[in-house]
Amino acid sequence: MTYIAFYKFLFIIELAVAEFLFTFRLKKRRLYPLRLAAGIIVLLGFAAIPIPTDTVYFTCAEFLLLFGLSLPVLMLCYDESFIGILFCAMAAYTCQHFAYELTNLVTSLVERGTSPLLGMYSTAVIDIGSMSKTTVFSVILYLVCYVASYWLAFGIFGKRIRGGAFLFLTRPSSACYNHDSSRR
Repeated sequence: MTYIAFYKFLFIIELAVAEFLFTFRLKKRRLYPLRLAAGIIVLLGFAAIPIPTDTVYFTCAEFLLLFGLSLPVLMLCYDESFIGILFCAMAAYTCQHFAYELTNLVTSLVERGTSPLLGMYSTAVIDIGSMSKTTVFSVILYLVCYVASYWLAFGIFGKRIRGGAFLFLTRPSSACYNHDSSRR
């Protein structure tokens, strides 16, 4: 398995966890656990499709496509408006990307300039035999950064999202999430 193929699977898991943090309080549809499990399996299936990652454009398009494919999965799982789902999904993607960048920063500082995450876009084959104590340390650092980022994002933003809420604009430059379901 190549690094980019592995990272696409990892990205789906990271995104699914982040989306769950921002949506689990929303109104769920019937058979929610089954829908969620099937949706994640479908997303992992799409992640398995090899797409040329020769350029940054293909890579960006691929990850945006994977994010875009998560929207119908969320729509199948939650009985909420598309705008509400989109808001939660974008918040989750932002959280996932922040955690990725924080992990890159911390591992670059700890490992003095080279983050192992930067190699995740490589088409080189993963060599399990070359794993070392540094690799294990990097994985632990990755987990700590992601858990801390997701916990912080949920504590600041995620706890405010409730089922039956809707998104509205108070000014062109700001979006608010309101729990007044009578205005829906």
